[in-house]
Amino acid sequence: MSGLLFLALLMVMVSGLIAYIGDLIGRKMGRKRLTLFGLRPRHTAIVISVIAGMLIAIFTFAAAFIVSKPVRLAIFVPREILQKANDNLNEANENLIKENDTLNSRLVDERRNLGIATEKRADAEKQMQDGLQKLAGVGKELATRQKLIDEKKRQLAKVENDLQQSRKELLRTGQKLTSVGRKLADLQREYDNLTAELNELKTQITALDPFVRANFSLLAFASGQEILSGLIPAKGSTRNARRENLHSFLNTAESIVHQQCELKSGDNALVFLRVENGNITRLTENEAVELLADRLVGVSDARDAIIRFAPANNVPVGGQAFIIVNDADVANPVQVIPNTRVYNAGDEVAKLELTITPQLSNGEILTSLVDDLLREKVPNALREKKVMLILRRFVPGSLATLPGTSSSLVSWSDLATVMEQARKLNGKVSIIARSNKTMNRFDPLSLSLEVKGSGE
Repeated sequence: MSGLLFLALLMVMVSGLIAYIGDLIGRKMGRKRLTLFGLRPRHTAIVISVIAGMLIAIFTFAAAFIVSKPVRLAIFVPREILQKANDNLNEANENLIKENDTLNSRLVDERRNLGIATEKRADAEKQMQDGLQKLAGVGKELATRQKLIDEKKRQLAKVENDLQQSRKELLRTGQKLTSVGRKLADLQREYDNLTAELNELKTQITALDPFVRANFSLLAFASGQEILSGLIPAKGSTRNARRENLHSFLNTAESIVHQQCELKSGDNALVFLRVENGNITRLTENEAVELLADRLVGVSDARDAIIRFAPANNVPVGGQAFIIVNDADVANPVQVIPNTRVYNAGDEVAKLELTITPQLSNGEILTSLVDDLLREKVPNALREKKVMLILRRFVPGSLATLPGTSSSLVSWSDLATVMEQARKLNGKVSIIARSNKTMNRFDPLSLSLEVKGSGE
């Protein structure tokens, strides 16, 4: 449509231009009185104007012919053919209209079906969304159950591994039990043999007992073995007080020997002797007390003195103990020693060096503490300090103590604590035994153990 409008405007403008040019040429030829084809000037101007009008018509027809197909058909195609073509086109148009109506009807049906399908799709999408949510929940639950299954599998694997180890251990234990059973059978046979031998020995001893009693005597005390050690005030006490304490000390020693030697009531257990220049003089109890009182006065290093009674002879059961009272140059006289200070509280008594390694067992550590430190190093340190081993202690006004050592034992709980401390430090450690309190020669030693690392 826009093309035809443009063509019409162009034809109008060209027609105007041709008319203008024709008029311009006619006027110029009229002024100059030019002639064409021998015509008069006025007739020449009319001819030019007519030619211009003809050109306008020719141009218009040519433009319509070029642009419009119907114009070309009207010129070159006969009317009957055009009419027939028009009828065919009308018929085709009616067919197209019918087809268009059919298509419109189908379109309405399809749109209706599309609406239904859209609704079904929306429902399906909603159901699918719900299904996806349920599937996601099922996936989470499945993941959780899978984790539980994996955990159960790991636990099952661990249980199976433990069961396998237990089976191996049970097998080893069974083998050990079999071996132990054989050893027990061997030990039982050995026990039966030893029991038979013991019964035989008892029979022999019973048969030899009258002969032994007739020819040999059992020892109650060996020569030099302590009978009793007492702490007697020396400085600052009167002679009568010293005599009284010494009588009490001798009576206690008499009672101990009397009991150990199984003497009859009224028998003397102690025989007091004085040895000078090879001469031996028997003393009464009062003479022994006076001699010992003089020896107490001679102690100048301490306020109190320690008196240690030990027999000069081997004392058999039923026999008497010979006590050398004076300070003679013979074996095992009565010792009178000043009760001087040996240790202050916290002083080091002995030290044990150990190297703690993972291979060193707790039993080996405890063995070193007991055997090396308490049974060897501590007694050696006491001997260097000239501290006597006192089994029975006598203090005026109290009963003699039961037999015991002069160094106190360390409890097993303390030993276990020291062992754990040493185990934590690892490497080279020092275990130091210290005196818990001030100790004189007569006092029992109270120990505490301290653990130090190599860098402390």
